Amino acid sequence: MLEACFPSTLICPAYYMTELMALAPDALGRFKLIRGHFEYSVLELFDDPTCITMLRNPVERVHSYYRYIRSSRGHSRHAKFCEMSLMDVLEDPEEVHPVNNHQTLLFGRDLDLARLRAKVKGEQISPDTSKGPLRPHTDLELAKARLADLSLVGLTERFDESILLLVDTLSLPLELGYRPANVTPTPNGAAELTDPELEKIRNLNTMDLDIYAFAETLFNERLRRLRERAAQALKLPFEQTDTAQIWSYLQKRLASSS
Repeated sequence: MLEACFPSTLICPAYYMTELMALAPDALGRFKLIRGHFEYSVLELFDDPTCITMLRNPVERVHSYYRYIRSSRGHSRHAKFCEMSLMDVLEDPEEVHPVNNHQTLLFGRDLDLARLRAKVKGEQISPDTSKGPLRPHTDLELAKARLADLSLVGLTERFDESILLLVDTLSLPLELGYRPANVTPTPNGAAELTDPELEKIRNLNTMDLDIYAFAETLFNERLRRLRERAAQALKLPFEQTDTAQIWSYLQKRLASSS
């Protein structure tokens, strides 16, 4: 949806950390849209960026991750996951990393980007003490502080409302009508999480559950303020100002500024 608002030449082609590190640092400044699966540390590469993120309910995210790999024949772990139950994955020390507080990790640790870039390019890695100590482990309070400092934290489970806030934040002509993509197929009769699986996921994601609840608080407050502005502009009672009215308010605002 964001890509449709920018010429392709102004969209950074990198979508993953290794791809971004492979690009020359001085080439990044010409892009207007950088989107993908990145860690917070990459913000140091850009000059005063407007940064947004989308979080997902941690339990739903873990369950979807497992089903996605089992349904993706081209994935490197597909064959292995087809031989494993979800509980096997949750208890496998080689596979548990992506399902263990992964969303908090992206915001709650610091990466040495110079060393990462050297590793990606196959260059010799030399010690660098100029940056001071990095955080190799996840820091929940740091992750919360960084989330609170972003321009927008959206929620996958409340996607339409996230788009409202995105339009409000970026003043871009996005559309509420969209076609879901990259949806993991769910066969008829697909098993629901068992109580042991649910307990294991929650135990592995205590920080992610905490940060998701924190993100919900940020989200609700941003949405409340937007709803108040829409109600005032449309001269409607706050209680009667729903998603449709907020969308109307945003479209009128975009039209008047174009």
